[in-house]
Amino acid sequence: MHIDESFAKEIAAQLRKPEGELGLEVAKRMNESNKAMNLQTIELLNIQDNQLILEIGMGNGAFISNILNAASNIKYVGCDYSNDMVELASELNAKFVERGVVSFFNASVDKLPVSNHSVDTIFTVNTLYFWKEYSNTFSEFKRVLKPDGMIAITIRPKHTMHNYPPTRYNFNSFTENDLSDLLTENGFKVIRIAHKTEPEADINGNLFNPEFMVALATPDHQNT
Repeated sequence: MHIDESFAKEIAAQLRKPEGELGLEVAKRMNESNKAMNLQTIELLNIQDNQLILEIGMGNGAFISNILNAASNIKYVGCDYSNDMVELASELNAKFVERGVVSFFNASVDKLPVSNHSVDTIFTVNTLYFWKEYSNTFSEFKRVLKPDGMIAITIRPKHTMHNYPPTRYNFNSFTENDLSDLLTENGFKVIRIAHKTEPEADINGNLFNPEFMVALATPDHQNT
């Protein structure tokens, strides 16, 4: 796959906030390229019966059925910065919305339209790169999480990110230590950081094995 610089800039903006026809296509392609990241993150959540799951940046909501099928009586809330993605996810998951088990909101990560201490698990895949207000965001997570709730943040590590041309534009990259420190500094206790490697990819003639990591953490009530 070849990506020139002008297209890389355009894609970078769409990855942050997918909009319009190109945004719809980017969301579709992300479902394919990030399928393993999403499915393995959902598996690591260890979803239990009767839980409420909040996803930050669900895009078109392609993996929601996997979440609902992970246990019994699951409810799901999806928040995305792009209203286009909220509308698309609502269309694609209309049957779940009609049943009252799924809802979507156009919202910023640091202003979640969710009640205090109501969420069992928050997870997000490939959005951390774009966050600005870390302190406000993690405070918001602690507000909506139940006392024994958990967050899962899935990203590609810094040494993998540089293989993707769009990440040169307005992306923040993280090593494992960076991610662990970020969580600790913002009142969370890291349970584990799982590392996964995917099959070989070709970007602009560069062959490599994409990697991703999933950080699982809980509120650190002793240091809040």
